[in-house]
Amino acid sequence: MKSKTLATKEKIIRVALELMQQQGYEGMTVEGIINAASISVGTFYHYFKSKAEILQEAYKTMDKYFEEYVAERLIAEPSPLEKIIQFFHHYALHTTSVGIENIRSIYSTNNSVFAKKRQMEVILENIIREGQIKGEISVNMPAEEIRRYFFIVVRGLIFDWCAHGGSYSLEEEINKIVKIQITAFK
Repeated sequence: MKSKTLATKEKIIRVALELMQQQGYEGMTVEGIINAASISVGTFYHYFKSKAEILQEAYKTMDKYFEEYVAERLIAEPSPLEKIIQFFHHYALHTTSVGIENIRSIYSTNNSVFAKKRQMEVILENIIREGQIKGEISVNMPAEEIRRYFFIVVRGLIFDWCAHGGSYSLEEEINKIVKIQITAFK
């Protein structure tokens, strides 16, 4: 059973993401979050200093999803190459579940989260190292660099998906592009 504190914090995040999906990040206000979540101003500021801090918390939620849910499922995959495909399958599923307006708000050059190595990236890097040890992935490039290239390409595809209003299946396109990338790193 969740504590009331955790439930309140999660409610604020959920409501903020819903509002961001409807209004965009710039259109969403702290006052709007407070009203939609039926909480007091003090309650909001007890958990968050600003709406930007809510986005940071949403990133932690995605990292937690990869650490607790995705990593566990990838263990069952026998091949590191298949683990990479499945990793990005989950990345696509999570991205689409967040909603295109939220992703548009997140994909900004002002977002410093993209410049930091996150736990989900460490998971992928470890899979790549496993593939290098097993001889399935080339050792001509460090695992960290291969991981970086995967994310550059996939994030570029997500940017394109946003620019085209989500008019194509992100899951299908990520699957195609990851398989092409895998071929390049064999």
